[in-house]
Amino acid sequence: MRISIFSLLALALAVEAMPRKDKENEIDIKNMKNNTSLPEDCTWHDGYGKLPCSVFTMVFAGYFEGKEFRREFFMLRAHNFEQFCHLPCRVNMFSNYEYTEFKSPLPYILSATPGFACDNTFPNDRLCIVPRLPSYSAIAGIPGITDVPARAVRTDPRNFNSHAFIPLHLTIPRSPSIPRMSTTQGRKRSRLACETCRDLKRKCDGAQPCGACVRFEYDCTYKTPSNKKRKTHEASLLPSPPGHVEKESRPSRSDHATSPRHLQSLEANSGAAFLRRLALRLDPKNAPRMHTFSWNAFLGARNSSHVPVSRPITDLLSKEDMETLSTVYFQKMDPIYGFLDRDDIKQTIQGRWSGYIYDQSKDAILCGIAAIGCMFSQVEPPPVELDLIETARFILEQKMSDDPSAASVTGWLLRVVYLRIAGTPHTAWMASSVLMHMLEAAGLHCEPSQETVLPVTEEKVDAEIRRRLFAVAEHLNIWISFDMGRSRTILCNSTLEMPCAREGDFTHELMELLPYSTDLDPNKTQDVSELEASLSTVLSRTHSVPPSIMAQTNLALCLCRRLQSMNTTFSGKVLDQILSITRTGIEAAQAILDARSPWHHMANVPFQIICVLLAIDTGESIAQLKDAMQCLSNVATVYNTNATKEALNTASLLILMQQRRKEKCASTLSDVLKIFPIVSLPERDETPVQEMDDMRWLNNLVGDLSSFDYADLDRFLFPTMI
Repeated sequence: MRISIFSLLALALAVEAMPRKDKENEIDIKNMKNNTSLPEDCTWHDGYGKLPCSVFTMVFAGYFEGKEFRREFFMLRAHNFEQFCHLPCRVNMFSNYEYTEFKSPLPYILSATPGFACDNTFPNDRLCIVPRLPSYSAIAGIPGITDVPARAVRTDPRNFNSHAFIPLHLTIPRSPSIPRMSTTQGRKRSRLACETCRDLKRKCDGAQPCGACVRFEYDCTYKTPSNKKRKTHEASLLPSPPGHVEKESRPSRSDHATSPRHLQSLEANSGAAFLRRLALRLDPKNAPRMHTFSWNAFLGARNSSHVPVSRPITDLLSKEDMETLSTVYFQKMDPIYGFLDRDDIKQTIQGRWSGYIYDQSKDAILCGIAAIGCMFSQVEPPPVELDLIETARFILEQKMSDDPSAASVTGWLLRVVYLRIAGTPHTAWMASSVLMHMLEAAGLHCEPSQETVLPVTEEKVDAEIRRRLFAVAEHLNIWISFDMGRSRTILCNSTLEMPCAREGDFTHELMELLPYSTDLDPNKTQDVSELEASLSTVLSRTHSVPPSIMAQTNLALCLCRRLQSMNTTFSGKVLDQILSITRTGIEAAQAILDARSPWHHMANVPFQIICVLLAIDTGESIAQLKDAMQCLSNVATVYNTNATKEALNTASLLILMQQRRKEKCASTLSDVLKIFPIVSLPERDETPVQEMDDMRWLNNLVGDLSSFDYADLDRFLFPTMI
């Protein structure tokens, strides 16, 4: 028998036109009076048995009288509690009635019948009390739970299927962490069932914990299958992969970077951050801003008086001028930062002005040498100095797209040296970071090896020059990064050895401090004993020339800041050594100033000494403040820049803040003494002295008794007891 599509459509329309008994049987709870019983023919299904409505009454506190119900439980008043004995409830006796309190239900709805919407997100946030409806309810036009207002539905008991209903429950807004259930979810069979559902022969959804156990507050446990137990046991016996163990045992880099110890070390390495902490401790209201005071004597002031122009070096300088500036460089800079071959530079100058040598990278080197020579020979910057720096910058940045060479790396290193002495911290840090990457790209950070398949430079570079280039570049990158509280550029595969010592050169003294500098990296964890050992070693070293002495002093000051950040107090021999190195550092800064060699530590070291002396806060440390302030004042007089004047004013402000703090403490002590003054003691007469003289026989007796035989004493005092 064939049924046409039109016949099916007609049948569907007929079903739709049928009267909807469940709609007709709806009872609006919102309009119900308190203690109003439901009709006798209304049956509620709780999942296990049908309960006549006549035996209980709905009681909704806070919902009636036009108020929105927002409580998380409702009450069922039962006249016969035995019919509710299987429900998980708490019984409270009141008058002649027993109240059964149903706690807040699950934040989700249990499995639903096919075609029935089970989204428990309520836009109007209304409370819904619904029994599970039969499967035909969706066809009959009953809206989904989202649209169901607070009501009780009266249905014909004959339409109920015990396997198609869930217990009477409350639905509450869905938690954002719980995924939304599909509206077309079909019937599911769980492969696992918990022990409680197995014992009660109840359907289990297989969740952990399952919905039934959560609803009825049972302990939900699952029995592990034998094969699963075996696999679990075997997995526990197998050793974990080394990488996995290391990943679990080692803290993540993000956690380490934000740990208190890491931030503490980062701030202590930075002189500017230490100054800020010190000022906040002395006077939080008047503390100076976070700034790299006295980082050098100029802080970019040398390039503010002239707009630089990039030109060929032969247009900027004559051969004689270049040779003069080169001589200044090799007299004042090369003994400390010795990474150039003087004979090679002489040949380059000769060939460049003769016209048979033209290499842009070599021009950048010559511009850097000439600019540093200008800075170390003249207090006020000549216009040609700025043009030399601009020309070198233009060449180096233009050559960055080419394969790096030893000449380009040398030009970048000279630029970093100049910026550290005369530039701003950020510009110098950026240039030093580029320099480290250029070193790695040129292959100058490791000893040549034939065993690797990695590409290596074919350029022949002297081994000693290679080591000195890398050592000076790493030294500058470390301390520029420390001063700014930023990350340094670490070349993990560097294998270079320390430069060798040579006559008239003190670069090795500076480079021998590198291991102690790298140990101060905030990513490395050092305890107090290790820092104290490093400080003792650095303080006991002997450095020969003022720039090298100031580098030693700067490292010692950083170690002191690290120890002070860990609440370490200096005393005894260590304090004497610290005060000795600060005194030597002040003398070295004055010597550099007298030589008109504006090394970056010329203003930085005296200023940092003042900060550390104020932090130590002892009589001996305060006594050195005058010499440090005098040196800083002399620097500001000779190099009269905004940087030096601001550093001097900030140092005076710190001392003033310390003075006011001590005066406040002294005033407090004075107020206490005014309330409790010192009482004059009466003069002693000679009688107590005479009495003390008369008591000397007792002291002599005690001394004699020290060698007395106590057995004889017992025999003498207690003869009857022997």
